[in-house]
Amino acid sequence: MTHVHLATSDKRPAVVAFAQEHFGDEWAVSCSTAPQVYYATLDDDSEVVGFIAVHPRDERAEGGTWIDVIAVHPEQQGQGIGSALVKFIDELAVGGMTAMGAAGELAPAITVRT
Repeated sequence: MTHVHLATSDKRPAVVAFAQEHFGDEWAVSCSTAPQVYYATLDDDSEVVGFIAVHPRDERAEGGTWIDVIAVHPEQQGQGIGSALVKFIDELAVGGMTAMGAAGELAPAITVRT
């Protein structure tokens, strides 16, 4: 089972290190500078298996929640971890999310509207 946690100041460095190790500099910077970062673990384990970096009340999302990056450990993908992270943020967002998309090279591949 996936558990989602807020990356508090004591846990944020571990999440940034996870981002750096598995996804590179740009993702680590996003993870370290986003106002809020949440991370996923499996069962009661403390090992980070994914994260989502968000900007609440962001103008890019017309005052809603902007998802900067979302990532799941390559060996853990396909197990619903990313879905659990997005669902968690959707439940936190005031009024829920109304649209989600992707920029850059992934833009044609990902567009979700509810």
